[in-house]
Formats: sequence, structure tokens, C-alpha cells
Amino acid sequence: MPPKEPELNWIELVLGFACNCSCKLCPSGAQGAGDEALSSRDIARWLKRGRERGARGVWFGGGEPTLHPDLGAAVARARALGYRRIRVQTNGLRFAYPEYAERLVQRGVNEVSVPLFAADAGRHDAFTRKAGSFDLLCRGLANLEALGVRLEGDLLMTAQTLDQLVPAVRRFASLGVAGFNAWLVSTHGLDGDAHGEQVPPMAAAAEAVVGAMEAADALGVESATLHTPPCVLPRRMRDRYRHAGQWRLLVVTPGGAEPFMAEASPMEGGVYLDGCARCSWRERCLGLRADYLALHGPDGLDPIT
Repeated sequence: MPPKEPELNWIELVLGFACNCSCKLCPSGAQGAGDEALSSRDIARWLKRGRERGARGVWFGGGEPTLHPDLGAAVARARALGYRRIRVQTNGLRFAYPEYAERLVQRGVNEVSVPLFAADAGRHDAFTRKAGSFDLLCRGLANLEALGVRLEGDLLMTAQTLDQLVPAVRRFASLGVAGFNAWLVSTHGLDGDAHGEQVPPMAAAAEAVVGAMEAADALGVESATLHTPPCVLPRRMRDRYRHAGQWRLLVVTPGGAEPFMAEASPMEGGVYLDGCARCSWRERCLGLRADYLALHGPDGLDPIT
């Protein structure tokens, strides 16, 4: 008898790997050909499967999902199937155009998350390698806030962006972003030898994310951190730690690969140290990424007793 499939809270449909930016340290281009995408039939099939397994949230990702010609139809189908949370994870560029934003919101989009690399146009555009992307992002956020969409910002922690976390929280909270999630950069899917220097040591990442969460608290907005385990956070911040297993999220990608639970991805963790077995947070922690340990080792990672 085959094992019972786990019940879901979310299903993520990676619509395709194509993007209108060329962000530094983005692995999407390495995951498949730029024109590889989910078909309309696959989208419909997996939206139905997600609801059958209990999912009430759908997450459209990429690449850049707004480039997929069937995104609007997929959003409308999701709402018709009873999904309550319909999220688009996007660079925000196309939402700068009011008609496009209005059309997707009318069809059912009620949450949008955007990557945040810096608090100013110069550094943001240098990271996306697309001139004008910061301005388009800000215009898109303004359009979406006016339409009542919940906005979240993903703070990417790299060696070059740690000093931008606090300014980014302050800048984008003023633009309507209601929650911030800090993500530690990974070299999975990239050339680790070429990009390893961009993965900061955990102590530096933890110091930066604590500052960002304190800034969020002062502004009355939400904040959380991923990939920085509880043992590197001060006691008062440990309940802000999130890991992919908490979402009960099934990820569907183009190209025929078998869908997987988010916590099974090497980009989310899964590696434990010997001392982790006696840590009081062991059952609530997804551990570390293999690529992080290969670069920095276990220094500073001690069990919470």
C-alpha cells in the first residue's frame, strides 16, 4: 500500500524559469532552459490536486511568474477552486502598470511578495542588472497597496547586502510592505567556487537580521527569518525563526521533475551537527544547508540546552 500523501497548506507552482531581470546569485537560470514552463494543462491539474490534498494557499513563483501568459487564467481558476490565499512571488516590475495590477487583483491575487536587495535604486539595480527596476518595483508596490493586496518583502542576506537590511525595512515599510522575511543566500545551483564569498558567516547574518527585526518592531510591521537557526539568535528572537516544513508546501516545477515538499530542498537545510541531537529546538529546526557548512563549517553553532 503506497504511503499516504501529506496534507498541504500550500502548493507552489513554479510557472517557468524565464525572467526579465538577471539578478546576481539567482539560480533560476541554472534550473532549466529559459523557455521551459508549466503548460496550462499542468497548471490546472496541479491546482486541482492541491485542493484535493487540503491546500488553501497557492503560490505562483518562477523565474518571473508574471511573464507566463496563463498567469491570469491560473489565478482565476485558483479562486474558483476555493483557494483563499493567492500569492505571486515576483520582482514587481509588471505591477508598475496599473491596468496589469488591477486585472490580476480582480481575478483573485491577494498577496504579493517581492525580493528586496537594497534601499536605493543604485544598489538595487546593480543587483538585478536591470536599469530602472527599483523605480518599477516601487511603483508596483504603490499600485498593489492601493488595491488592498498584502505585501511582503524578502530580504536577501548576502555579504554585499547585510548592511541594507535595516534601511530596506524602513524604506519599504513606508511603501506599504507589511511583513519582511530574511533569506540567507545559497550557492545551490550555482558555482560555489565563484560565488561562495557572497555567503556570509552565520554570526554576521544573525547580527544583521536581528537589527532588521528590531527595525520592523519599531515600525509595527511583521518580520521573520529563514535559514538562520535558533541557536544563532538571541532568546527573544527565536520564535521569529521559520523553516519550510512549517508551510506544508508542495513545490511543482516545469520539466517533468517530481514535485517535492519544500523542506526536502537542499536550499532549505536538512543537515544537522552532532550536537543538534541534544538541542531543545531540534524538533522545530530544519538544520543547516550543506553548501553553507562546506563554506563556513560549524563555528558558532551550539545546541540550545
